Amino acid sequence: MTVTPETVAPARPLKILGHRGARGIAPENTLAGFQAGIDAGIDMIELDVHLSKDGELVVMHDPRVERTTDGSGLISDMTLAEIKRLNAAAKFTGKDYGVERVPTLQEAYDFVAGRVGIQIEIKTRADGSRYPGIEEKVVDLLRRNHAVESGLISSFDFPTLEKVHELEPRLARYAIVSTNYFKGVGSKGPEGVVADLQGHGFGAVAVEKTYLSEALFSQLKQAGFTVGVWVINDVQTMEKFAHMGVDFMTSDRPDILVPAYRKLSQ
Repeated sequence: MTVTPETVAPARPLKILGHRGARGIAPENTLAGFQAGIDAGIDMIELDVHLSKDGELVVMHDPRVERTTDGSGLISDMTLAEIKRLNAAAKFTGKDYGVERVPTLQEAYDFVAGRVGIQIEIKTRADGSRYPGIEEKVVDLLRRNHAVESGLISSFDFPTLEKVHELEPRLARYAIVSTNYFKGVGSKGPEGVVADLQGHGFGAVAVEKTYLSEALFSQLKQAGFTVGVWVINDVQTMEKFAHMGVDFMTSDRPDILVPAYRKLSQ
């Protein structure tokens, strides 16, 4: 038999992160979504945090609540009590999950209880500015939960990641890069991207799949980076990046990707 890249196992073990839990099969950033991801066999849950008006760490992707709940408004203008009245499953199509409340970050940790890892993406306000003190609150929560060594923080916002490192150097971080980044720094080519990420003190990066070329991946790995890719929801694309050698990928459909990767890596 002729051996091709498609007929051999990928170069290294791949970790699959459940995007907002498992948003393709359950309401995103809810306890039901986290359970769906765990049931699918993910290695880690990816979730997002904002700050409520009264300073609580709220698990939601958007700075506004309309897209995923039956409410309206900015998270930063609402108290936790007001947010807790919303149904975070209200806009999910498919299986009827009834009422799912918006969890706090602490509730997410209590629910997961060490069954899988948790990767926290720290979000910014609707205008792109940072929530005052959000990094301190995330770091303090991780310390209280004895999760600094296992924690993983990500953000599109580089100053956020730099502040996290200043507060707690032991915490693992990775930068997320996509269209806006590649319109700017990315125009300098793979060498420019690597130099910029190193200049910010990063050793890990998650690249939107459109931009993760073989050339960029090679340069990042030569520089010692941990490299992830997002969002991967089909087997063919998973196999492409698995054979490339990425360290992790984020998926809305871990129910499809996890069993396919297990079969591929046998």
